Amino acid sequence: MPSNWLYIDSNFPTFTGDENLKEQVTTIQNYMYMLVEQLRYTLHNLDLSNMNEAAVDDWENAITEPIYIHLEDSDERITQLAITAAGLSARMEDAEGNITTLQATATGLAAQITDAEGDIAALQVTADGLSSTVANQAGQISSLQQTVGSFSLSVSNGESSSTIYLSANGAVIDSARVTFTGMVLFADLETSGATTINGDNITTGTIFADIIHLGGQMDVYRTASGFSLGGYIGYMSGMTASGSSTAGIAIASSNEAAVVICTTNGARMGYDGVSTVVCTSTQVSITGDTVFINGEPAATSDARLKTEKQYDVEKYLGVFDRLKPCTFVYEGHKRRHLGLIAQEVQEALADEGIPESDFAALCTEPPGEERPDGLYTLRYGEIQIMAIAKIQQMAEEIAELKEQVAALSAGKE
Repeated sequence: MPSNWLYIDSNFPTFTGDENLKEQVTTIQNYMYMLVEQLRYTLHNLDLSNMNEAAVDDWENAITEPIYIHLEDSDERITQLAITAAGLSARMEDAEGNITTLQATATGLAAQITDAEGDIAALQVTADGLSSTVANQAGQISSLQQTVGSFSLSVSNGESSSTIYLSANGAVIDSARVTFTGMVLFADLETSGATTINGDNITTGTIFADIIHLGGQMDVYRTASGFSLGGYIGYMSGMTASGSSTAGIAIASSNEAAVVICTTNGARMGYDGVSTVVCTSTQVSITGDTVFINGEPAATSDARLKTEKQYDVEKYLGVFDRLKPCTFVYEGHKRRHLGLIAQEVQEALADEGIPESDFAALCTEPPGEERPDGLYTLRYGEIQIMAIAKIQQMAEEIAELKEQVAALSAGKE
């Protein structure tokens, strides 16, 4: 083994050729051992006192001062790198105008990629959250914002936009049109049950709504899952008592024969266009071959509800004498009826000089939307009052005649 370090530094092992292999290996091992010990000693005692002061200053400046690097090749590709105590920034650009930038600081990271057409993709990440934006020169923009408490996604084309916002308390979707593909299920929250939206149908339980807008008519079934059609509800059209058309909110039977229609002019209940009950602001009209009343009808006749009472029915007896009882058949029917013709009653009033306003038994409805030709009707109950007055008049005349006959009979005796 070498006896000192100088010998190791200046004398690399040499061989005369007389050494055998074992001796050569031993010599090399000893030499390598001394090199290791020398390196260990050197590294253990290495400090600034062993270095040149100028070299130390150069190393300190290289470590503590900012670093700026600019690389460029013959293809006009450029890469720039800047490292300072504040952070790191990098920029890469090619001859076509594509640019990528990256900035990193202690508070966040920002990256942006721009192409020659002006399309931009940007990403920002901080401890508060992240955001990304993709935009083009046409004004189309999509962005994503995420924080610990919310998530939002928005897309805009300059004229319209759509936004989805999610938080722990709920979700908000704002868009001109929302399309779901597949089945949408709303599970129970405060009440039991679920609502399923699948294609063109909604399956649910009770519906509470301030306003329901229905277009056309809606089918009504016996049960939600059954096939027994009960009828329809919605906007429908039909015929009035006079035969004119009407339309409004309605309820109809499954064969659409029985219908109840409500409009701004009134309400109509009918069956198969034959029998109807029409209620308007001024009257109730009933149309049909036969009207059945279960019980005796009663008309209001309370004295407390009447004014200007006059016992002068005798002046109407001339009209009574002009009445022309007849028989007739209603159009579209077969049975023969007894009654009067309203127009003939109107003529009798004119002949007697009695205005129609003083004879409520005759009703003349002017032409309108429901009845373009108007309608004449009679209140037979009031005409009967003239018959009572006529009977009373005749009873008085009979009594007088009886007295005269009795007097004549007594004179002959």
